[in-house]
Amino acid sequence: MARRILIAITVLMITLATALAPAAASPPGDAEAIRIQSMLDDFKAANPGATQISPTTLRYPDGAEVTAGVDTEEGSCSYLNLCIWDQPNFRGNYLKFYYCRFYNIGYENGWSDKLRSFINDQSPRTEATFWNYYHGWQYLGNSIAYGESRIVSTFGVTDGITPCGGHRP
Repeated sequence: MARRILIAITVLMITLATALAPAAASPPGDAEAIRIQSMLDDFKAANPGATQISPTTLRYPDGAEVTAGVDTEEGSCSYLNLCIWDQPNFRGNYLKFYYCRFYNIGYENGWSDKLRSFINDQSPRTEATFWNYYHGWQYLGNSIAYGESRIVSTFGVTDGITPCGGHRP
């Protein structure tokens, strides 16, 4: 008799635990994947000819690539890259640039005027140049590697980037 009561109590506890368990959440990363895809779609619209080669990367016809992601904690930047974020302190949506060329990061859409922090972790003394579009491309300034800005002021209106100096829009 005691064994039947113990089994009944165990079944009741399992049933209650199952009924009271929280509903299954969507798999982690779904919201981030949607945000990344939206960034890449905007970037493709600003850069005709760019094609998506992975869930986080676009490739240009000349072989240059840009990688997008989301940092919820303070982000980092891989050596030999210029990384930009849309929030101060290296947080939020980011783009990473490796190849030396001009990138339109969103004149009229995409990342237009959204740059809020950056890390220039390219090879020492490499110059990254920031551009604004207003009746043509206007020079905003530069950053010499290693350089960073946790809170962007002057470059906040950036519409174009040249990670390695010498490439004008």
